[in-house]
Amino acid sequence: MINTKKIAAILLAAGLTCNPYNIPSATLIHAEEATIYEQASVVSIDNLDEYNTKASISWSCELMFPEDMHKEVSDYASFTLKKDSIVKIGGKYTVIGNNFSTSPDVIIYSNEARTVKKLEVSFSDSKTVYLPAGTYYIEAKDKRLLNPGVKIDISICALSANKALSAVSNQDKNKSKATVTVTQALGADIENIQYVYGAYGEKDNTNKKIWKTPVSKGSNLYYSHIATEVASGNTFTVKKNGTYTIRVITKDGAAYSIQHKVKGLDNTAPQITGVKNGKTYKKAVTIRFSDKGSGIKSAKLNGKTIASGKKVSKKGKYTLKVTDKANNIKTVKFKIKK
Repeated sequence: MINTKKIAAILLAAGLTCNPYNIPSATLIHAEEATIYEQASVVSIDNLDEYNTKASISWSCELMFPEDMHKEVSDYASFTLKKDSIVKIGGKYTVIGNNFSTSPDVIIYSNEARTVKKLEVSFSDSKTVYLPAGTYYIEAKDKRLLNPGVKIDISICALSANKALSAVSNQDKNKSKATVTVTQALGADIENIQYVYGAYGEKDNTNKKIWKTPVSKGSNLYYSHIATEVASGNTFTVKKNGTYTIRVITKDGAAYSIQHKVKGLDNTAPQITGVKNGKTYKKAVTIRFSDKGSGIKSAKLNGKTIASGKKVSKKGKYTLKVTDKANNIKTVKFKIKK
């Protein structure tokens, strides 16, 4: 006979650790002997910034041998993410009683009917996944339980996504380039960090036309496509204003990205008045130039340095080259013919 169903919640032990993610203490959910779909409990991963503990939430359940051996044995619980999060999930199972074979499945769904699968939990390695804020359902089941029972333990660590990855940029003194420094809180779980120019969202995280993607070739794994890898030190240098999308890939293939805007760089060439490119003049001209971005670095007329306000009256061919401190160059070729 099946034991009476019971659901009990106890406080998670204070010392439980699931590095490297920082989340608060939560409750331990324990559900026994579920032979029908019945919710064990609801827990909340409250990953707000003011918390700074290292703990996980855990869910345990026991799937017991049913009276009808053809009946699927299952149980489920739910958890709620208050923020978009990087979630790390791991699991193990222990056979209860005689050591007969069993093959339990643990799957996370995004809907209570458990029809939209988000992740299948491995019993050997942890799995990392990006999950938007919302409620998710963990289902443990065994379609043909061949032993008295199986105990399943699941651990979940979550890190608020806006803390998982961030970036700051600093201009050089001439405003010619900016160094972008990436900070990531996923530690050793990171496989690589990439960036690409343009504003791309979460739906683009696996777009092969934007990002490098892992490709298997025999027993080797290599990367292809067009994204740029962030070098050691987690920094990269850009020379163009605009939005850059930065993506991290975890060792188990989860991808998450943020957008970072670089501004303040001088991408504009100096302004020149008094002469225009390709024009011929029949009288003297006065050359003036300026730069509102980084300032003028040099101005040369036929190779000789000149100052703004230079008057030119001698007939001939002229090439004016003005460079600002960000190394933007404006070139004007003109003639004076009397």
